[in-house]
Order: sequence, then C-alpha cells, then structure tokens
Amino acid sequence: LLDRTAISLSVDADSGAILWQRNYGPAMPSGAVEPTYHDIDDTIGIEGTPVIDLTTNTIYFVSRNLLFDGTYPQYLNAADLSTGAPKFGSPVEITATYQSVAFDPKHQNQRPALTLANGNIYIAWASHTDANTWHGWVIAYSAANLAQTAVYCNTPDGTKGGIWQAGQGMTVDANGNIYFSSGNGYYTANGADTGNSFVKMTPSLGLLDWFTPYNSTTLNNGDADLGSAGVLGVPGTPYLIGGGKQGLLYVVDTNSMGHFATSPSGKDNVVQEFGAVSGQI
Repeated sequence: LLDRTAISLSVDADSGAILWQRNYGPAMPSGAVEPTYHDIDDTIGIEGTPVIDLTTNTIYFVSRNLLFDGTYPQYLNAADLSTGAPKFGSPVEITATYQSVAFDPKHQNQRPALTLANGNIYIAWASHTDANTWHGWVIAYSAANLAQTAVYCNTPDGTKGGIWQAGQGMTVDANGNIYFSSGNGYYTANGADTGNSFVKMTPSLGLLDWFTPYNSTTLNNGDADLGSAGVLGVPGTPYLIGGGKQGLLYVVDTNSMGHFATSPSGKDNVVQEFGAVSGQI
C-alpha cells in the first residue's frame, strides 16, 4: 500500500494514543488541477469522512494519489478498524462510466462523507475549484466485497452539478432510498440532468424524484447554488429540509418533491421555503 495515498490514523478517544497508522502513498498535490488552488493546502489524500461498519469492524474511505506515471487515481479502501489491515481485496481503484460520461479521478473532488446503507458504500463527488469539466457523481460499492453495484452522474448532458453537501453524508429513509443535494450545474425539466437540485434515488441509484428551484438559472449564474449544504430527513414525517448559498431553507415532501416550477409568479412546488439568515434575501 506504500504507493497509494496519505496516512490514516486510529486514535484512542480517551487517551489520545495512536492505535495504528498506515501510509497510503503519495497524495495528490492540491494545485494539480489549478495551480492557484489553496482551499485545500499542500496535498489531498483522504478528504471525505470515512464510514464505519461496526458489525464487521470495518472502516471505509477514499484515498487519492499522484503516481509515478503522472496519473491521479482514487481508491476505495476497507480496513480492519482494530489493526488497519486491508479487507475485502482493498484497495479498489474507482472507475465508472454513466451513459457517455467517464469518471475523471483528477477533477472529481470526493468531499461528502461516505454513506453505509443497503449493504452498500455510497460515495459522492464534486469538483476542484470548479476547474475544467466535472459532474456530480454517486457510485455504490458492495460493503462485503467492494464490487461496484451502481453508478449515477447527475449532468450527463451538460456539466457541473457537484455534490458538496458541506461534507455531510447522504440521507437514507426507512425504505433505503438515497437523498442528496447538488450544486450549480445543468438541469433538464424531465430529470435527465439534476444539477442544483434535491434528488431522491432508489438503493440501486435509479432516479425517483427531485426538486429544482424556479430561479435555478439565476442561482447558478451567481454562484449561489443550492447544493452548498446537505439535506435532513425530518424523523416521523415525509419531509426533507435543506438550503444553499441563497440563505433559504426549503421543506420538501419526499412523496412529491415538486420537480422544477416554471410559475411566472416565482413559486416553488414545495411545502415551505423561508429565509434562514438575518437581513434581506
């Protein structure tokens, strides 16, 4: 594993003692995509928060590399939580194609926390400093053997649509359906593209429903995209709450999320929306 990425540590929460550490190799330089990029300084190794399966004592995370041949691969890792030893054939290089779009490991930033549900590890991506061509991706892998089980790209007919979620993992309901919020990017009224939207997917990443604000184009053009924050399922209700850079919170009914409203009066098909910050919105 010495030619993979970064260092992973397991630390005793009570004493602060390091239980184990493992080097996953040379990390990707933060300026590899854009030399002036300093949002993440120096190198990018393991950025998305790992997820832990206590039933198998396994920690899952994505690591990033700069290899000797000049490529920038990403890997899904599974490690024994107690020892750091690799499990289930780890690491597995992340590759994918959705329709005619190929996953680009150099430009796709794995920001959100990994999500464990339905026997799968769900991983989502956004961009590096919005440079060059990127898309929002969700890719699922079996937690048991790291086999790829499903792939979704939210802007196959356009670009952007990064899934940032402010680092939050995706939301899962009682039926195993997956919810996330996407950032600025291309959208189409028929749901073929879901940039700047709240999205509901089946456990196998089939599109079920979505909500896109009526002023999505304006938000996109002003870099005030919806997906700068994650979404929250309200317990005991069918409601989903989330917001973005505009400072509005949207309450969406997951049984009918509203799609894209074209009303000239500027009304979204949601349960409620309101300003969540002080001052004028």
